Amino acid sequence: MKVTKQTALAGEQRPARHYISQSCKIVNSNNEPVLVFLQTLFPPDLVESLSQDRTNPAFQKLSKEIKDCRGVHIGISLGEWKERGGTGRYGYTPASKTRAGRRFVRKHKKLWRIAALVMSFIDGKYARTARKAHGRNHDFVFDGFFGFGVLNITSPQELHRDYKDAGWSCLIVLGDYSGGEVYFPYLGAVIAAKQGDALFMDSYLLWHCVLPYLGDRGSMVLTNHFVALYGHPRHKR
Repeated sequence: MKVTKQTALAGEQRPARHYISQSCKIVNSNNEPVLVFLQTLFPPDLVESLSQDRTNPAFQKLSKEIKDCRGVHIGISLGEWKERGGTGRYGYTPASKTRAGRRFVRKHKKLWRIAALVMSFIDGKYARTARKAHGRNHDFVFDGFFGFGVLNITSPQELHRDYKDAGWSCLIVLGDYSGGEVYFPYLGAVIAAKQGDALFMDSYLLWHCVLPYLGDRGSMVLTNHFVALYGHPRHKR
């Protein structure tokens, strides 16, 4: 269902005119998708398995407190990240180097495959770029498509854009909670996503945040960093 053709680059925030509780696609003024919401995209058994790992105390030992533009939250970073110190090189996150981290990536490979397949239908050009980058310079551990992922034990709530992201991200919602919608102020849209639902969005372009919630809410986020995907910084100095 196409909700609106309003541009995602509006000059000011808009009130939440659209409360969206069913699968939809939001496009910009050029009829290009910027957000796709798909309810119950993944088989329930795969979602339940992912949710169990998120709440498993043994696996949670890999988590750490993350302080960034999204706010303070608890999460487990997996895949590749840019090394500190200006080297420009990419390496595996600490969690990815552990046996538990590698097992997690292998265990849920069907989920990553479904997410990559859907992303290929949404933006074929982006998909081809991701596949080429994986084979050329990087090991995109999430089905050879997404190079970086975060299993969020808790949900950050600060309004933000993800400046490192190359564009598209996949958000798999987890937990049992009330509230906790995803708000896009420049679209005037609130997405009422629940466990097993998926949001594919241009996380670099769109400001977004999680609204207050009661209960247990987390997520799995899959994305690619711009430098890893294209081999150069987004903005040249």
